Amino acid sequence: MNTSEYRRVVEELCKVVGFNSPKTLFDGGRLRIDDYLVALIYDETFDPDLLQVYIDLGPIPADRAAACKTFLKINFNLSASQRGSLSVHPQTEHLFYSFRYRLDKNASGQALLDSLIRFVGDVGLEAMATV
Repeated sequence: MNTSEYRRVVEELCKVVGFNSPKTLFDGGRLRIDDYLVALIYDETFDPDLLQVYIDLGPIPADRAAACKTFLKINFNLSASQRGSLSVHPQTEHLFYSFRYRLDKNASGQALLDSLIRFVGDVGLEAMATV
């Protein structure tokens, strides 16, 4: 069971970004990083070694057909490299990028933040390249 790793990583992440309430995240709250809301979902019964990370990228652009085509192309590349996936939230219809973060001895708050920044950057660059 990696509950202690999960708690350690979230507490470190909060410290790195200056968020003073890790309990908020443990209770299902979201963390704002720049323009994005980030949800960290840990379910040790599903997989005790993985943290599910969901990043709210906001509403789908007005030209939904072109946007969806772009997102499907990005998803194709993301799936091929196992870097996560794009999806549309069923209630808010916001675009979400999600990935799994391995909770092991190398996991840290800084490494998770680096992953968030890198993955969001990759998705943005791929979106620009395919539009």
